[in-house]
Amino acid sequence: MNGSLNLCQVSTGQEQDWQTLYDTSFPADERTPKDELLKFLESGAILLHRTTNELGELLCFSIVYPMSNFALLSYIATDQTKRSSGVGSKHMKELLEILKKAYPDSLGLVLEIESTRQSNLEATEKTNRQRRLNFYVRLGAKRLCRTYVWPSYATKGTYRLAELMWFDFDPATIDDPHLPGIVTELYTKGYGAQLDDPILELVVHQFKCAEKTGSASMVCPVDPPEGEKASAPVKEASVVTVAAEAPHTPTAAPAVVGVVVSEASPAIVVVSDSAPPVEKSTSDAPVATAAIALTIATVPNSAPQLKKKKRGSRKKDKGV
Repeated sequence: MNGSLNLCQVSTGQEQDWQTLYDTSFPADERTPKDELLKFLESGAILLHRTTNELGELLCFSIVYPMSNFALLSYIATDQTKRSSGVGSKHMKELLEILKKAYPDSLGLVLEIESTRQSNLEATEKTNRQRRLNFYVRLGAKRLCRTYVWPSYATKGTYRLAELMWFDFDPATIDDPHLPGIVTELYTKGYGAQLDDPILELVVHQFKCAEKTGSASMVCPVDPPEGEKASAPVKEASVVTVAAEAPHTPTAAPAVVGVVVSEASPAIVVVSDSAPPVEKSTSDAPVATAAIALTIATVPNSAPQLKKKKRGSRKKDKGV
């Protein structure tokens, strides 16, 4: 109990209230089928926590997916018709304490949010995304200062720009050396990607470059140092589509558009739509770029988000 709130009560998912809030908070293409969620809840593969008021009315719920040495926040939603001041923050704080005690060997709670660094966002969308980012930062979350994208199974080979964040389970911490393994597990277990998935290789290559060069921490500062600019916005589209399977050899890949992640400028950018074949780097050279043949497709900002297979694990945060 917390005042008049029943915070983060564990649930087997049989209540109708969270299912109704789930349906109304997320578009159909973002929702994992409820029968699948209920099976995962029954098996203990995922965790559901509900926060209710003194009348037992649902105010907030969250779904967490425990993984090898971390947990993933899959969904969180607040009933805005019964919105209580700060209920989302109170739910999150209690959830973090519960998870720390239940999983003492875990490093932290990981979550994914829509990118705040895109430059083609409408004002309202940009404000909403920044609000979500600020919500987690205020609670103490760290933010990855590298390019991150969401794979999708709704449209195979399609990726959406995103940001990776996490809460450390003090005294345990998620440090730079842990990030390649965490991202790899998110992609392979969460999305069913193969280890040789070209986008997974591209994202992880950033960490290898940083380790090789001894670059600064991959955690973004809460505020940019005085006199320095914040991270540059990603100037390209919010969806990335793999045009062809890149061969996993040092030979040239069939290039449609060269997409580069550079240590100097960690962003997905279009090089040319008529680029010659791009040779894929297999080294960890200090400022080497990892290039893969991709096609960038621009879509309206209102385009529907794409759900994940099996668990709907992309972090959702409606109304927190």
